[in-house]
Amino acid sequence: RTADESALHEEEFTLGNLRPAPGARKRKNRKGRGISAGQGATCGFGMRGQKSRAGRPTRPGFEGGQQPLYRRLPKFVGRPTGPGHEKEIFN
Repeated sequence: RTADESALHEEEFTLGNLRPAPGARKRKNRKGRGISAGQGATCGFGMRGQKSRAGRPTRPGFEGGQQPLYRRLPKFVGRPTGPGHEKEIFN
């Protein structure tokens, strides 16, 4: 710690002097800004494949050809609280 950081803890916190701790906030990664920037060209997505293409990779619930969970389970057709059902009071 430097002398400046230790002085931070001595003053009282108010809404006017709140700020994050040093090193707590990280700069966002600017993708596609040249090879020397670290995330240039393919931007960390690799060369080929479905996840490297533009747009959403797959639809929600897609499991790669396996039968999805929402199709494996039976339909949930109503609840036993509709007409013709009465609540059972135990106590």
